[in-house]
Amino acid sequence: MTVSASLEVVGLKEALKELQDIDKKARRKVTTDYRRITKPVVDAARKRIPQEAPLSGWNRTWKPSTNFQALPWKTAIAESMISTKVSGKKPREWAGRVTNLAVFTVTWKGAINTIYDLAGRRGNGDTERGARMIRALEARHGKASRVLWPAYEMNRDEVERQTFELVEEVMRAVNRNLVKG
Repeated sequence: MTVSASLEVVGLKEALKELQDIDKKARRKVTTDYRRITKPVVDAARKRIPQEAPLSGWNRTWKPSTNFQALPWKTAIAESMISTKVSGKKPREWAGRVTNLAVFTVTWKGAINTIYDLAGRRGNGDTERGARMIRALEARHGKASRVLWPAYEMNRDEVERQTFELVEEVMRAVNRNLVKG
């Protein structure tokens, strides 16, 4: 699950690739700076994560068909799965779907984390059990999104301002190289 806001800059991925080619240290600094910029979002999101299992059944072991142990709920693991990323990957299209569009992201990985954060956002559940789970989550923890989006909204103005400044810095660095080269 990726939470994002729209800030369109044409050619940013290409600029990051160019920066990687001309100055690897400067490219790594972009990632470091973005982590610093989004630290308030990550910290706020971590504070919103329940310290105990959101629902009593989430204390039990659950391994979905992939045999990955999704439950029991462990707050420390949930907190560690929030991360930031700067991607210079080229957008790809497969089966009519385009991927790798985002450059800057803050994500909360993990199936159970996504379920906790977003359950009920697009419906009331496909089954009666799903509907009951969504009702219980909404009663105890509020409507979806419960963690990541509210954390972003609290810090939105400052994050967007600093991210825009970072983008301008990247573009200036690449343009300086083009003028020199």
